[in-house]
Amino acid sequence: MFFPDNGPSKGFTLIELLAVILIILIITTLLMSNYRTGRHQLALDRSAHKLAQDIRRVQEMAMSSREYFACGVGFQGSFGIHLRRHNNHNHYYVLFANCDNDSQYSGADINIAREEYEPGVIFNKVQHRAGAAWVPPDPGLGPGHITIIFFPPDPERIVDCGDPLDCDVRKEHRLRLSVNGRFKCLYVNRAGLIYVKECS
Repeated sequence: MFFPDNGPSKGFTLIELLAVILIILIITTLLMSNYRTGRHQLALDRSAHKLAQDIRRVQEMAMSSREYFACGVGFQGSFGIHLRRHNNHNHYYVLFANCDNDSQYSGADINIAREEYEPGVIFNKVQHRAGAAWVPPDPGLGPGHITIIFFPPDPERIVDCGDPLDCDVRKEHRLRLSVNGRFKCLYVNRAGLIYVKECS
């Protein structure tokens, strides 16, 4: 019996199919890793800008001498923000009315709001400027918390970190947020100017 020769086969060999599948898997892996990286960076950016917005919020409340009736008679309109690094507190921060008009966050104060960072983002470190350097340098941890309080009518702030050497009000401070080894810093200077920049 005669079988005609129809020329070369038009199908795929097993090796060709495996090569195509391997290429698709490599491309998918690259796209997924870039997606995760971009998602973390976006979460970090949003958290840093939200924190800056909330610091400006308490600053504006103080500058306008907003009344807060829950604090009672004698409240002078000072408002603040409190961040902690230790234990389970570094994924959120608290905005509060400084009811006792001191320079600390204490039991006498009343929380206005508790704000959380984006998932995975934590409060990593607080530093202050010493000349051209930031103290404490890495890998030191530095203070475990920072409280920034604004008193009316000026935008200048009081800063408390537990140790006056770490939170000298004359110095510029930076709050560093992190996610998966990436960092974003929020800066607060003596005059109350607040801005966000990349940092390491």
